[in-house]
Amino acid sequence: MLALIAVFIGLLAFHLWILSRMIARGDTFLSALLVVAIGLFAVRIVHYARRYRGIEQRKAEKDGASERRQIRIMAPVLVGLLALHAWLLVVTLSATTLTVTEYAFAALLVLAVVTFVARLAYYAKRYSILKRAS
Repeated sequence: MLALIAVFIGLLAFHLWILSRMIARGDTFLSALLVVAIGLFAVRIVHYARRYRGIEQRKAEKDGASERRQIRIMAPVLVGLLALHAWLLVVTLSATTLTVTEYAFAALLVLAVVTFVARLAYYAKRYSILKRAS
């Protein structure tokens, strides 16, 4: 639990930093997307903190049908996030001169893209296992 809280706090801080840069640039679209992401990270931090403190109990194991339903909901969300982060990576790398900050940003975008691809691969494998079992 503490590791997840730390990861989401790191993501929150990183996205707040990016938000400040987007506001300074006057990029309303990306600023709005970042505000949504920041809100979601804050919700996850509160959720995991409540789980860590024992305030919120772990949900019961899902049956195959409800797990398949969750995968059907989350897979398009991850595909959208993958497309967004891949687009940001392309835009970042297509800049004519890159600073150290932009290289670091690109490295984190690569990490995000790899994470989304791995999660989608896991969902595909898990979905096929659940489908066969039903």
